[in-house]
Parts: sequence; C-alpha cells; structure tokens
Amino acid sequence: MVRHVDALDPLPDNKIKEEDAAYLEKHGIDKIFEDVLQRLLMTKPKDHMQYIIDLMTFSNPDDATQDPKTGLSNYRTRKLEKIFEYMDKDVDGKVRYQDVQLFTSRYGGQVLTQDELKEIFTDFDQSEDNSITKDEFYLFFSKVSLRQKNAEFDQMVEEMLD
Repeated sequence: MVRHVDALDPLPDNKIKEEDAAYLEKHGIDKIFEDVLQRLLMTKPKDHMQYIIDLMTFSNPDDATQDPKTGLSNYRTRKLEKIFEYMDKDVDGKVRYQDVQLFTSRYGGQVLTQDELKEIFTDFDQSEDNSITKDEFYLFFSKVSLRQKNAEFDQMVEEMLD
C-alpha cells in the first residue's frame, strides 16, 4: 500500500509503525544494517562510503575489503594486479620506464609524448628509484580512482587493456 501525503484519511501513528516494521522485517533490513555495521567496525575501511557501496554491490563481501594503506577494495586491487603483472615483463615485482613505454604504445589509447610519459612515470615512482613497485602502482591508482564508481573504474581498466 502506498501512502499519499495529501490523502484525506491519514493513517494513525500506530498503523504507520506497524506497516514500517512489517516492511523492514519482510525485506530483512535490520539484518542488512546489522551486517554492514558489524563489517564496518571490524574492517575500519579508509573510505567507509565506498566500502558500504561495494558491500551492497558485490556478491562476495571480501571484494569490498579495503587495503588500509591505499583504500583500494580487493576487487579493484585484483584488476590492477593483472595490469601490473602484464607490464612487469621480467617478473621481478617492478615496472621500469621501458615497460611503461611498451605498455602505452600497445594499450595507451591516446598518444602521449615522451615528456608526458616521463611525468606520469615520475608520479608513479614515489621512491625515485626509476622503477614502480606494486605498492606504488596501487597507491597511484588509489588517488586516480578515488571518486570513480566501480563501473567507471572497470571501464578505465578495460580501456587500458583494449
């Protein structure tokens, strides 16, 4: 039953409370909120709103768990790991400038100048050792994708591998 605010016969408060309680019980809303609150307190995510969105979106709650340093969900980290591993040609856990050059020439979408590419590489390479570790890679993308919805993030990753 839909209530209309301009109805001539307003429902008494008790009736409204009963209908609301029945709705909450029927849809298990109390259980959902209890579960979300419990998981929030257990994991203490860096970005609590994104965590709640992910928790409600993903079928596996572990996909919503965030890395405490980057705030990236397990879901996003797995996708970025595939890109990193693809770029890490010698499988030593580091990506060098030449690896980034090769990757962007194949998958970069728009053409970047050498100066632009070097600037991007420098943004990644926080340790200034001329290589990018997984942690630096994840940290960079945690900033880049901070306010992206998952669909936008997925599209960005897809475009990187297209």
